[in-house]
This record gives sequence, C-alpha cells and structure tokens, in this order.
Amino acid sequence: MEGAGSGPLPLLTRCSRVHVVEPAYAPGCMLRRNRAMLQAADWLISVYDGSGGGTGAAVAYANRLGLPVEAIWL
Repeated sequence: MEGAGSGPLPLLTRCSRVHVVEPAYAPGCMLRRNRAMLQAADWLISVYDGSGGGTGAAVAYANRLGLPVEAIWL
C-alpha cells in the first residue's frame, strides 16, 4: 500500500482505463463527476445519512435515471 500523501498517481498507473471528466477543479465539477459516473453505472451503492448534499443529489439523479440504488444508512 502506498504511504499517505503519495497521491493518486500510483493507483492510476494500474488502471486499464481512465476517464477524465474535468482536468481541474471548477465550481460544479463534483456534480458533473457524479453525473458522469452514474451515466456509466449499472447500480449505485451509496453510504448516506439522508442529509442531502452531493450524495443526496447523486441518489436523486440515480433514481431519475432508473438505476437500482442500494443505500447504506449511517
């Protein structure tokens, strides 16, 4: 296992495919990332406390897409 602070590069070198949604942080990029992942998904497993935010938006979007959602409630 890589040490703390090593960043994502060691993991990325092991990936067979990488999809970059946005090359840098910008307002709204996390929402766009979540939507891109859900559009490519067959199923969403969420760890969620019901408080809304990004996870809540992802769960709502998955429901609109008709994806099965398995929620692990905190």
